[in-house]
Amino acid sequence: PACIEYNYKGKIKYAAYYIGENEQYIAVLTADESEVMADIVKTRNLTIIVCIISIVFFMFVAILVERKVSKPLTEITGAIDKLSTGDVTVECEAKSNIRETVSILQAFKRLKDALSTSMRSVKTSASTLNNAILSVDGMTGNNVESVSQINNAINEVATTSQSVAENAQLMAEKALELGNDIERLNDNVQKLYGESQ
Repeated sequence: PACIEYNYKGKIKYAAYYIGENEQYIAVLTADESEVMADIVKTRNLTIIVCIISIVFFMFVAILVERKVSKPLTEITGAIDKLSTGDVTVECEAKSNIRETVSILQAFKRLKDALSTSMRSVKTSASTLNNAILSVDGMTGNNVESVSQINNAINEVATTSQSVAENAQLMAEKALELGNDIERLNDNVQKLYGESQ
């Protein structure tokens, strides 16, 4: 019916008693704390060992899973880094069964194809623009020469008649302005041509 804890010569002990039927006897049982707690200590130690083994096992599994997940991602990252420099010939041979990683790999391939298509389109457009600039440059050169000839003709007509000279002078000034404008246009076209190259 009762159990007490007491200290005997520096050791913790437990004592329990039982009173028999008709109060004819009393049974007293004593035990050291180490005896009482032995099974609990064993259970605790076994639990700690099982926990440590489980932690080590799960850490090992986590490292394996981490490597399986991170290796393809590292390869994809390297390929994207090369792709960012404009190298559209880069290949990524990463393999994975993880849905998200497969999705990233497919997105990389689509990005590479789109970038390659865009670069081809830009190259074609630049070639077309270059041809157009060359054509405009040729036409501008012809226009400058024609304006120069017109200016000479106006000057010849100006010497023959005073009344025509005043009008010719005005036309010459306008033609000169036009020539300057065309020269500026020619310079701008040359700069545009240089920039396009």
